[in-house]
Amino acid sequence: MRWMVLCFLTLLWGCNTGTPYFWSRPAASVMVEGVAFDVRQRGFRVEAVRRSFLATPDKHRIILQAAEAIHQVTQCRNIAITKADPSVIEGHLRCGFN
Repeated sequence: MRWMVLCFLTLLWGCNTGTPYFWSRPAASVMVEGVAFDVRQRGFRVEAVRRSFLATPDKHRIILQAAEAIHQVTQCRNIAITKADPSVIEGHLRCGFN
């Protein structure tokens, strides 16, 4: 029984931690059209992790919402999406940062 609880908690912990490259970065939580995202930035690379449950997510719409979430956090509109699935969207910022 303890193993089941431990497995469940491990899976629950992994729901919004992001990908390993971004683990060291703090997340900024953003809502776009009722969908919650955690956005993490490391240099010019950025990821948005969808936290809201959607029964049938539309990948194209999620990408647009994630891009808006990234813009809200980074103030950069020029984003090249490099990887995308309905839960995790990664991209490169094409704006200058100090």
